[in-house]
Amino acid sequence: MMKILTFLLTSLLLVSCSKNAIDRPLQFDKDQGVGLLKVSDIDNATATLKTANQDESLRLKSTNALYEVSQYETDSTFIPKDMNFIGKKGQKYKLRYELTNNGLHVMKEVSIKELEDAEREVSKAMVSKFGTVLVPWFTLGVSYYVIEQKTNKDGEASHLLVEKAVQSKAEATHVRIDREMVITENPLLK
Repeated sequence: MMKILTFLLTSLLLVSCSKNAIDRPLQFDKDQGVGLLKVSDIDNATATLKTANQDESLRLKSTNALYEVSQYETDSTFIPKDMNFIGKKGQKYKLRYELTNNGLHVMKEVSIKELEDAEREVSKAMVSKFGTVLVPWFTLGVSYYVIEQKTNKDGEASHLLVEKAVQSKAEATHVRIDREMVITENPLLK
């Protein structure tokens, strides 16, 4: 009788422990998931930038031309400090993010009429699928990941999540953006 009771209690304890492991909320393992963003939340997302009412002149070495560089405020969390921005004073601009295998491209989105003469001449401006013109501003380095559920020693899924690096945006569900790795694409700002 005692053996049966011990067996039942042990079985009940094991089932209870297993159930608790299954019911535990999913969470990242130690040092995992920090700074990860969903690819779908960033790709083609927009932010706003408003220029101040005063400009500074910037003489460019490559063309020796004089252009107006505006001070600005923005709701973007991806713009590094002291990034020069070419725009008219007191204007509101839309910024568009595009993720590629090469990085997070941050572009000024304007109509053809709003395109600055200087940018029209020397930038790699392109027409977007939204019917506007995208003027490359800068690119940030990125790393792509998928999130997987960690398995325990028995090969069963645990409540812990881990990030796994992948090579391309097409494979990824998440991205980590390197705000320190800045590549300026607009030749006016090099």
